[in-house]
Amino acid sequence: MQMAADQVKLSIIVPCYKVEKYLPKCLASLMGQTLDNYEVICINDGLMWLANPRHA
Repeated sequence: MQMAADQVKLSIIVPCYKVEKYLPKCLASLMGQTLDNYEVICINDGLMWLANPRHA
């Protein structure tokens, strides 16, 4: 379900790089919250291009 930006009261940013085994539990916990009007943003913060400049 997508909300208009003016309705979102809380944004939760979840870093996702190299934590694959924890994501299901993390996201399930966030979805189980009783808060209204929040969004979850999952970010791959690995910056692979820094580790291998050829992919830039």
